[in-house]
Amino acid sequence: MECNHIRNAKVRLLFNEFQETGYWIWQCILSAAYEGKGYYFNCNEKDALELFASEVCKKRVSQVEEVISGCVRRSLFDKGVFDSFGVLTSAEMQEVYLAATAERRRKGTIVEMNADYLLVEVNHQDGKRWENVLFVGEKTILPWNNQDIPRKKQNDPQNNPQSKVKESKEKETIAETPVITPAPPAVVSPDPVKDLQKEYEQVLKTKEGIYRFIRDHYPEFIQPYADFWNVFAKEYSLPQVTKITKKRRQHFNVRIKEKEFNFPAILKKAKTSQFLLTGSWFGFDWLIQNDSNYLKVVEGNYDNQKKETQSNAESESEKYLKKRAAFENQTRLRASD
Repeated sequence: MECNHIRNAKVRLLFNEFQETGYWIWQCILSAAYEGKGYYFNCNEKDALELFASEVCKKRVSQVEEVISGCVRRSLFDKGVFDSFGVLTSAEMQEVYLAATAERRRKGTIVEMNADYLLVEVNHQDGKRWENVLFVGEKTILPWNNQDIPRKKQNDPQNNPQSKVKESKEKETIAETPVITPAPPAVVSPDPVKDLQKEYEQVLKTKEGIYRFIRDHYPEFIQPYADFWNVFAKEYSLPQVTKITKKRRQHFNVRIKEKEFNFPAILKKAKTSQFLLTGSWFGFDWLIQNDSNYLKVVEGNYDNQKKETQSNAESESEKYLKKRAAFENQTRLRASD
């Protein structure tokens, strides 16, 4: 994929329609295609698609299906191939596959490409480009480097000894052609959480790096959220998390299942409240302790504006009490005279 693909109008339109979720799912599909079949993504197996949605994209399968429809509509994947075979591919994906396998094919490795999905032009004059490509499917042809295998001519005499020798050699040559079996389906990791934890270990532990990881993966383990809190706490001189205790893990495991628990959004709201930032009770444990504390932050219960209004009300009350005390004092002085 070109580094400036984000300028592509199709990509920008996809982003306008589905925001970062659409872009993320599109990238997941491309990654799965390149890691799996090499140049296409199969949407026909519903169970596999559901696992792909939940374990790779970390999204609902309905969201993935909506984005797939959008990608096809935007011509990021070929509509004809998708409608006919339920497969996501494009000419660009196939060009990338050919380029990625060129060196291996040059050394003798034969790779398969389904002729029914083919979108790039096959040029018979460019033998090097298609070297050791074995086409399969309804339009099957032999590997490109075997195009000169001798063929039996119709006018050869059936009983001609030379013809029989030629036919025998032809059969031997065809028999020696390697048979490439389809690649096995991608193995789904038995522990996707552990895989995600390993991926997080490689993430640069900056505010932006941790935020992107949480945004893109919505992990269900506590470490990224504790690290994100520590970056926040350091910025605003608040207590940091130094140990993931059993109690903290238990509270977090409950909170992360609540759809309102958007941790980056909670901290974004909290940093605007002086009442929270100066409160000795405000901390990571307080946010994950129950399902009401963080909701109060989200709902604006600690917003500066409300606190200022409350302070103004208290100031007016104090003024009234001072005026009343002064009036009563003057009344007593007059009575004593």
